[in-house]
Amino acid sequence: MRAFIAIELPQGVKEELAGLIAGLKRETVGVRWTDVRKMHLTLRFFGDIGQGLTSRVEELVAGGFEVGGPLDLCASGLGGFPNPGRPRLIWTGVGGEVERLKTLFAALEGKLAALGVTREARPFTPHLTLGRADAADGVQGFEKAKEDLSGWQGSRWRADEVVLFESILGPGGARHVVRARGRIL
Repeated sequence: MRAFIAIELPQGVKEELAGLIAGLKRETVGVRWTDVRKMHLTLRFFGDIGQGLTSRVEELVAGGFEVGGPLDLCASGLGGFPNPGRPRLIWTGVGGEVERLKTLFAALEGKLAALGVTREARPFTPHLTLGRADAADGVQGFEKAKEDLSGWQGSRWRADEVVLFESILGPGGARHVVRARGRIL
């Protein structure tokens, strides 16, 4: 099973991100934009995991995460990976209680490591993927768009749940199926 753990976004936040993407579309060329209906804040992407591990991760997520209560988050700013000058991926950052979000990520990584899952090698950089470059030379017009939208910030939202999703690939893109939900306590 192809799977990931994420925080879902409220509908209002998705609508704001759709507006942000619409603004970016006017100024950029060569981007496959994310379907905001499927947008989420990824905490951990697994790729394919076996059924035995899947059931253990389902139990882990369902047990919840104690990090001092739900998180107050917002989308904020624009950037690009690996290089903002020639991005292959366009993102908006995450603001608000980011240190507590990192605590949640560390707790998740610790629980996954106890199951034998190798820890993520890259540092956790919370972001929401807005789009990906179609070509290896990056996205045309992004620097101007980034400048024009430099002060962009979305509304705050309360993150009170972590979700394990199964990602089923198909001709119309990936379909995300909820496998488990756990509270952020």
